[in-house]
Amino acid sequence: MRAKKVKNGITLKVYAESTDTFRFTAKKVKKIVVSKKEGKEVKYMKVRKAMLAGSWYPAGASECEKEINNFLNDATVSPSSKNKLTGGIVPHAGWYYSGSIACNVINYLKKGDGPDVFVIFGMHLGPEHPCYIMKEGVWETPFGNIQIEKELAGKLVKKFNFNIETPEYFTEDNTIELQLPFIKYLFSDAKILGAKNI
Repeated sequence: MRAKKVKNGITLKVYAESTDTFRFTAKKVKKIVVSKKEGKEVKYMKVRKAMLAGSWYPAGASECEKEINNFLNDATVSPSSKNKLTGGIVPHAGWYYSGSIACNVINYLKKGDGPDVFVIFGMHLGPEHPCYIMKEGVWETPFGNIQIEKELAGKLVKKFNFNIETPEYFTEDNTIELQLPFIKYLFSDAKILGAKNI
């Protein structure tokens, strides 16, 4: 079931994953210029809005930077391995509760060459629910947008069954979005691949 209503330039969408579960998404969809060089076609990508900025973590870049620097200064442990780290498990409560742990785990991935792509798995669904993926576009953070790694996403979509999310149509969830400001701040050129309920 889907319903759509437009009011004051904001699109409200209501949809059900099952007959008893409804999710609401409200946002303005922006377009940004990705490439504007003489002689080249200008490409546009739609932006998935940061829905939790200002509640689960700070909305502004300066406030986020202050929090991140506090988290990094408060680090009390570090990985004992001398090998290059390739991943980590992070909590996804609001930054007040678990931001320090998540930030420092992501920061430890800077050892050696930082990753080009972050693959983030999350979601609060049971094993009987479908898997979700956003296969192209960009995701908004207070530090600027993060691009989706569309080549890898495309390969996964061809091999596995996903419900495709877009910047306009998605299931709101905190597990991925809360990590994105850390990634953008610490690895400014990295791309992401966010998959839910894997």
